[in-house]
Amino acid sequence: MPLAVDKRAFVAALAKSKSREQRDIIIADLDQTRLELGRRDLPSKDVAEFMVKCMHYVLIWGMDVSFCHVAAINLTQSAATIYEKRIGYLAVELFITDSDDVLLLLVNGLQRDLQSESPLEINMALTAITSLANQDMAPALLPHIEACLVHEMELVRRKSVLAISRLYNVAPDVVIPAFAHLKKPLADSEPAVMSAALVLFRQFARDYPQKCRSLTSAFLHILIQILDGRLPNGFDYHGISAPWAIMQCVEILGYLAQGDIKTSDKVRGVLVEILKQHRSGDNASFGIVLACVQALAKATPPQATLTDEAELYTDLLKRYLAPSQNTNLMYLGITILQALLSSHPNVVAAFKDYILACLEHPDSALGSKTLDLVYALSTPSSLPETLSILMTALQTASPHRQLDLIDKIINLTTSQLAVTRISTFLDVFIVVDDKICRPRLTEPITSLLVADTEGVVKKRAVETCFKKLADNKEKNVEYYLGKLFVWVIGEYCHTSSLSTSELLHALVAVLRDGEDNGLTSQIIESITKIVTRSHTCPPEVIRSVSNLRTLKDLDIQQRLVGFNEATRNIESNINREALTIDLVL
Repeated sequence: MPLAVDKRAFVAALAKSKSREQRDIIIADLDQTRLELGRRDLPSKDVAEFMVKCMHYVLIWGMDVSFCHVAAINLTQSAATIYEKRIGYLAVELFITDSDDVLLLLVNGLQRDLQSESPLEINMALTAITSLANQDMAPALLPHIEACLVHEMELVRRKSVLAISRLYNVAPDVVIPAFAHLKKPLADSEPAVMSAALVLFRQFARDYPQKCRSLTSAFLHILIQILDGRLPNGFDYHGISAPWAIMQCVEILGYLAQGDIKTSDKVRGVLVEILKQHRSGDNASFGIVLACVQALAKATPPQATLTDEAELYTDLLKRYLAPSQNTNLMYLGITILQALLSSHPNVVAAFKDYILACLEHPDSALGSKTLDLVYALSTPSSLPETLSILMTALQTASPHRQLDLIDKIINLTTSQLAVTRISTFLDVFIVVDDKICRPRLTEPITSLLVADTEGVVKKRAVETCFKKLADNKEKNVEYYLGKLFVWVIGEYCHTSSLSTSELLHALVAVLRDGEDNGLTSQIIESITKIVTRSHTCPPEVIRSVSNLRTLKDLDIQQRLVGFNEATRNIESNINREALTIDLVL
């Protein structure tokens, strides 16, 4: 049956079948496709049709089509027409990832297509490289891509620059030696090629500013040309000429000026002028303003211009952080404050009330960004206030955001006394998510307890844990909270002024409500330690522990044996037969 007819029959069968039968039809057709692709005499036209069908398997039904990876790679080279070759490359990009070993089979074909006389074949190869190139492929492909930088077609030159950018991301050591040859696109007569080159050189300037500083004048020239409206109208966006290229240039100049006074003096005036031009704009102007502020903050600030810039920043921030503004502008204002932390701390301090207002905003993204700023602003004198803000945020944050806040709290409390840190950590431990966040705090808490030689930290920990368990009104204590708090009470009960009876009754209350075997085992162990140290145990505690003898968990049974040994010599009016533990294996 011809493929086109077969495809229509397949679709018709799906349409007529019930939903539970469709999967069987799809799997049967997939098996047939696998057999057909295994034929040696299959024409490339039919292979292309099968690739299209396999794309449907992946995109619509999520089926595994790994059997057609090699066939897709072969189609990129054996295709009889440009259309079939395009289908082959599209299938390769869709089915294969840059970590697949089979991708090495594509290298020779890519090299051949990059040297083709057809611009369409070159473009297909370059597009595949921007999606799939990995570290192993970079050395073999870079020379051929460099040759395409001087191709007569603008699209080929532009895609060549983007392909080199991809190679730089996966194998920078391979691309950097060719740095001298990569300057040509910056002077390309086509603005699209020049804009693509800015993307590449932004990465170079970020990682190797010293190597790029000789090009400072070139970047300034490009920036001035854009600002003077020399680019075609097709690059305009909301009345601004090539705003994305402006932002790329500004970021590059910021990287080049960082730590270099000479370069800073050269670019600073231009950046300030751009900032003034766009401070009252909207849309893309906001991105340009942020890029200018961040670039100026990186540059070494001459003392003579600090006052003028501070006034400019103040005007901007008053506009963006006004309570009546929308959330996006407030977010932009907080981001600008973060950029100014090191260069203009006085400006940031003047907006403290605005920062606190942003903390109370219902938008979670703005709240998280503001918390990051509050953390960065923290000083020894403001530490209690900062911790209070972070603790408040913990109670409503998502578990993964809580992890970030926990790390911040741990870092902030490094200089505090150990007894203060343990109180803070335990307070945090109580409010955060049990499964995701509490394990992160277990190691810092236990480290503080182990390092305590005077017993003050241990005493504070026992009292805090006891209070939490005693005040617990819920049916169940969460696993990680209960396990740590019970362990602390059992391990360091001797450091506390609390009576043995109080501690044991608090543990028994958790035992009575708890259903988790791991937590139950930890409670029995802690009770046994307290009884061993105090040589006393209330009768009701003995009864409660003895009632667990029917549990079939082996670890619990072993803990019960230890408890029985600890209470064997304790005088009690309870019938000793109640203490006989029947081991259930």
